[in-house]
Amino acid sequence: MQEKLQKLLFYCYLISLVWILLFKMSISGDDLRAIMGTRYLNLIPFGEPAKVNGTFNWTEVINNCLIFLPFGGLLSIISNRTFGQKSLLIVSFSIIIECLQYLLQLGRTDITDVLTNSLGGVIGLLAYSGLNNIFE
Repeated sequence: MQEKLQKLLFYCYLISLVWILLFKMSISGDDLRAIMGTRYLNLIPFGEPAKVNGTFNWTEVINNCLIFLPFGGLLSIISNRTFGQKSLLIVSFSIIIECLQYLLQLGRTDITDVLTNSLGGVIGLLAYSGLNNIFE
């Protein structure tokens, strides 16, 4: 029963994450049409799109890391894969989300997002591992 509840929590988190990242928490079709637009692709890490008025936007970097922290922790709870395998799943999920943003013309596709999302997920893996060692 506990294992099923853990998996349910993980899948609810993933659905919420997709809703936040792809659909920007939109509910109606009008909201969705407002965020749809032209395709945008940035392959320069921490480049121009990460800047606001010529200043680097640390808020977006921190938010991207924070939103993926639970991914690492929850993945560690439901999976006994190696650290490397879990890290690869996190990176792959982030790449898929960014590709979907591009294909569906939802938001901006940015390599910086892939890097910061992945970093957040890996920090979540490390935090879970550290806490698990402390409380074990």
